[in-house]
Amino acid sequence: MRNRKRLNTPVGFDKRRAERALFGLKKEKGFEARVLRISALFRDRRYTGNPLGGGPECRELFRVSFDEFDCVTYVETVLAMSCSKTVARFFHKLRHLRYKTGKVDWFRRNHFMTNWLRRNVARGVVTDLTRGRYSVSRTRLLSGVPGLAPEKVTFRLFPKRRYVKVRSMIRTGDFMMFVSSLVEFSGANCWSGCRGGACLCRP
Repeated sequence: MRNRKRLNTPVGFDKRRAERALFGLKKEKGFEARVLRISALFRDRRYTGNPLGGGPECRELFRVSFDEFDCVTYVETVLAMSCSKTVARFFHKLRHLRYKTGKVDWFRRNHFMTNWLRRNVARGVVTDLTRGRYSVSRTRLLSGVPGLAPEKVTFRLFPKRRYVKVRSMIRTGDFMMFVSSLVEFSGANCWSGCRGGACLCRP
């Protein structure tokens, strides 16, 4: 039990910072207002690549930072904070967004955003809005994560040229996952960047 608690507690993070941030959200009414408030708090923070570190031969550590983010950890942190009223709930929500069943483990981390989306849609915490006549189906081979076999996935996206058709759907708090135009994608996530199109999701 003690080891489990240690795994579920962020390393090197002062929870008083989360307490202060959550206190600032108390007067905000509604999810969209909370998202605006907390995303603004983190907006000028430093970008860093691979902020979670780790690897298949390392003991996975639960990492939380308010000082630096990549695209994925920024969205995870904003979403988890916006849906929480206590620090314990924030940690719980963040773990379950990031890891399958919330278990802190390299092989359960949502390395690819297709896994992130599928698992969190199944949990009921986000809705995939990428559907309808303006969406198209694509298949990609995802690879490049040590210890994980390449994975072929099929998903839907809105091509860039159709963005003008769907932009009226976007609300405050929604987020977009940008999809690579490469048939084979090597990397830990495909949230940021590229030319192919995007998936639209709503918490």
